[in-house]
Amino acid sequence: MTAQLDANGKLRVLQETSELRAAQAAADDPAALATIPQLSTSDLKRESAPAAPTETSEISLAGGRGTATLLTNELPTDGIVYLDIALPMQGVAIEDVPYLPLLGAMVSSFGTSAHDETTFSRRIDAQTGGLSAGPQTLPTPGRSGCGFTVGERDSMSAYWMVTGKATTEKAGALFGLAAEMLTDIELDNRNRVVEILTQALSSMQSSVVSSAAAATSLLQARLTLAGQLDEAMEGLSVMATYRHALDQARDDWPSLLARLERMREAIVSQADGAIVNLSADAPSMAAALKHVPALLDGLPCAESTSPLSRWAYVPTESGLLVPTHQGLQVPTQVNYVAKCGAIYAPGEQVSGATSVISRYLGTSYLWDQVRVQGGAYGCSLGFSQIDGIATYSSYRDPNVARTLGTYDTTGDYLRTNRLSAADLSKAIIGAVGALDAPQSVYGKGSMALRRHMLGVTLEDRQVWRDQVLGTTADDFVNFAERLDKLIDSGSVAVVASESAIADANGVLPEGKRLEARRIL
Repeated sequence: MTAQLDANGKLRVLQETSELRAAQAAADDPAALATIPQLSTSDLKRESAPAAPTETSEISLAGGRGTATLLTNELPTDGIVYLDIALPMQGVAIEDVPYLPLLGAMVSSFGTSAHDETTFSRRIDAQTGGLSAGPQTLPTPGRSGCGFTVGERDSMSAYWMVTGKATTEKAGALFGLAAEMLTDIELDNRNRVVEILTQALSSMQSSVVSSAAAATSLLQARLTLAGQLDEAMEGLSVMATYRHALDQARDDWPSLLARLERMREAIVSQADGAIVNLSADAPSMAAALKHVPALLDGLPCAESTSPLSRWAYVPTESGLLVPTHQGLQVPTQVNYVAKCGAIYAPGEQVSGATSVISRYLGTSYLWDQVRVQGGAYGCSLGFSQIDGIATYSSYRDPNVARTLGTYDTTGDYLRTNRLSAADLSKAIIGAVGALDAPQSVYGKGSMALRRHMLGVTLEDRQVWRDQVLGTTADDFVNFAERLDKLIDSGSVAVVASESAIADANGVLPEGKRLEARRIL
């Protein structure tokens, strides 16, 4: 369009652009801000929102096979029973982990020995509000006398989840169908597996071009076992896994089927250590509880007494996490720019103030620099107190080098822009609002299960909330020193076009230039 302008027109565009950037960078008028009604931290509740009223009990399995855990969350579900079954997955061989999502897709949609795929699906639709299965992995924290510490690099929970819901009258059918999904799905259906893999590969190729997840998962895989397994199941490496599986399904189906059968056996034979999580109102809970023993007793016993597979974090470069700078080349006109690294070591305590700071940066400095002035659709700083990992990421970003430069100057921004009392109050209020975000009834029950898996207590949550409410301006400056670690030790992954990667490398200093590799 500028080619159609004369010299005066081009000069006018440059002047208007300069004026716009100046306006974007200018601080808001304090007098105008003062006219906006505001809460204060004194308006906030000091106590953590009550958790779901969870009762925990142990169930002895028939035949002395061990024990399972039962969680019951009595909630106003209006006659609906919500069921979660969690089976430990560490019996699955580590080399089979990348195939777990494929197994989940199969058991969630195939037929059984007695009912074909269509009939079984119709039974689920007619008698439940949905039923599905798949893997779930979570990094887990360490413990100290007064709250959490950052967990070890291979500290995690891993469960095979079966999740569903039904009305009180159909509670028996819900449990029965869940048991069939666990033990009786017919996996020997090569044509459907080929179809699933073909569709999955097509979806993955599209998502890489339109999502920052590929970049962030690649970086987090370098830092923890949970990150490595998540990347193996959901990241870029899945495409290679599924291409191999597709070739095997076509040319050597018995070998792929044997792997899948072995994986399922390793999962369903782990009733010892299973968790059953029920969320329902009192009458519905009573109707559902009577089906729990039969469900657990119907799971097969492990035929082998050999120890479970050892899942271990495998660091790079003999334990030295040498930063990498990767340019993931795809056919796209926009970029996704991620930078990631551990800013807390295992065993260190993390304050709730970090949630205030990371959220504040995403709505102030990063928003202004990357979104408003840089033109990206979005930018954030994610930080996990469980593994101590900080992750910058931008979404649909026209820049690469500029955004990476913004990430590296975040610490300087925190040091040189000390928060006023009013800004600190707003930051704390925003973080508390995120803590107190409303949840659905099922969400409350699901969160109760997650907290059980992580070992989170009400006391832990109160400690965290107290730290959030007690955040000071000095905490922001102290966190700046943590973020400074990423300047040299953080790893970078950029999803961009060949030309965007080349342009960035023309600006980036030696040692931080992107190593381009085509991924599509």
